[in-house]
Amino acid sequence: MSSASFTRLAIVAAGTKRAPLTSSNKRGVAVAYLSGLKVTPLDPLTREIRERSGTRAPIEGLQCMIDAGPDIEAGDYLVVDSIDYSIRDVISWAWRGSICKVLVLEKIKP
Repeated sequence: MSSASFTRLAIVAAGTKRAPLTSSNKRGVAVAYLSGLKVTPLDPLTREIRERSGTRAPIEGLQCMIDAGPDIEAGDYLVVDSIDYSIRDVISWAWRGSICKVLVLEKIKP
């Protein structure tokens, strides 16, 4: 359950996509999974976090927070303003007496 202060911070409308497993245990094309979510604004990752990830791909690393309730996993996509962000990691986080999730996101640069 979100605190009232977290609810005031989570102002960005979002949804998720998830790739279902096919009959041969391969991942299919990602389809809409959750809608009507509210997340905090997308913030850049620090240089330290980017270096720890070991990623050298041309990505823009971002993070946001969401209430702990929704079923969101690494490998899903967060959709904000019609832009898909790959969810690289989902971290449970205690924040002011409530539990939320930190989503570590990647946006592939063209």
